[in-house]
Amino acid sequence: MKIHSNFFKVGSTPARFTQFGAEGKLILDGIIKTIKEIKVYENEFIDVYDDIVSFPSGKVGTYFRSRWRAPYGVAILPVINNTALLVKNYRYSEKAFSYEVPQGFGSKDSTPFDDALRELSEETGLKPNSIQSYGTVGHDFVTHLFLAIISDSKELSTEHKEDTEAISGFHYFNLKEIVDEEKSKFIYDQNTKILIQKYCLRNYSNIFG
Repeated sequence: MKIHSNFFKVGSTPARFTQFGAEGKLILDGIIKTIKEIKVYENEFIDVYDDIVSFPSGKVGTYFRSRWRAPYGVAILPVINNTALLVKNYRYSEKAFSYEVPQGFGSKDSTPFDDALRELSEETGLKPNSIQSYGTVGHDFVTHLFLAIISDSKELSTEHKEDTEAISGFHYFNLKEIVDEEKSKFIYDQNTKILIQKYCLRNYSNIFG
């Protein structure tokens, strides 16, 4: 028996896991099927649903989900001499401060690259020497990841942040020490963790060599 499955992206939820018999015939389909889509809340940023669904077992129930209205998200990791610059942001949903990369929503009339530049400027006031794409995370709602190499942080400022943001400062994290759980305990944002992991893997010898 051979097994086929979708490509698993880091940070995504697989849509299906399908098994095929020797003749290629479907013998198991593990998707959760929508019977009725029910929107229970919406605002300018998000749609919230409590759908009626059929589970792979055949049981019928409800599934609570939400989706951002923006076309995509962006997140950008500023690095200065193998040191990560993270913003100190109060996350109301977590009721806690979070050290994280500049990030936000994309817009229909822009590009992920330009949106990432905008978020970096708004949240830090900095201009990068260069930017690299670090791929994407997510499936239904995709976030584009970027690395920003910066040589000069003299212009570091929260002056241009949006009125609805709660950024109160910055912190430099030595990437050699970021694997220390105690020193990185306030880094719990998924996009931030993924970007740091990708950067460390691509530059392992320079950081840990």
